[in-house]
Amino acid sequence: MFHHYGQKTTLSLLFLFFLSTLQATVISPLAILSNSVGEFSPTGAFAAARIIDGSGLPVNFDENSIHATGGEFAWSSPSGSTTGTMRFDLGASFDLKSFVLWNNTGGAGGDTEGVQNFQLSFLDENENLLQTSSVLTATDDISIPQSFLFSTVNDVRLVDFEILSNHGHPSFVGVQEVAFTTAVPEPSTIVLSLLSFLFLIRIRNNQQREFSLFFS
Repeated sequence: MFHHYGQKTTLSLLFLFFLSTLQATVISPLAILSNSVGEFSPTGAFAAARIIDGSGLPVNFDENSIHATGGEFAWSSPSGSTTGTMRFDLGASFDLKSFVLWNNTGGAGGDTEGVQNFQLSFLDENENLLQTSSVLTATDDISIPQSFLFSTVNDVRLVDFEILSNHGHPSFVGVQEVAFTTAVPEPSTIVLSLLSFLFLIRIRNNQQREFSLFFS
């Protein structure tokens, strides 16, 4: 009885692992290595670290999660700085498929501080340039995430987030949160994973039959 329960548990875990390989994963940058835009405050509200720490988002957030409003959850530039580049370190190398932006939210009236035009440059762990995106445009003053899809870029460790303009504010630019999603496996990889999963099931079934015959 215990052996049968243990087998079902193992197969369930294997199946959950298989399903996890078919889903995109949200990646938050581990650190900001450089920031030519600057930050309104080095700690707390409006610090640059706010856009990579998940504050204002639910635990285990994904690319569809709604962000809380409020300056305590956001980054803002110092007065007079509205363009520049942040370099993100992802902490490891990933195959990236999209960029997720939770832009500045300025309340009901809006404040035009959110990022408008920007560009992404992807680099490997040795700082070799892999790919640069086209100029992308974001909507301002909404708490819902905006996803920007691109052709999969492999082995990305560093990303340069170049802010080219805001939505018109003369002094500040700000963002709530940024993240990336990994690429969903190609169909051939999915098939291989499924075959591996079925092979493991067969091995487990054979082991159970041998166990039953031995003690019968």
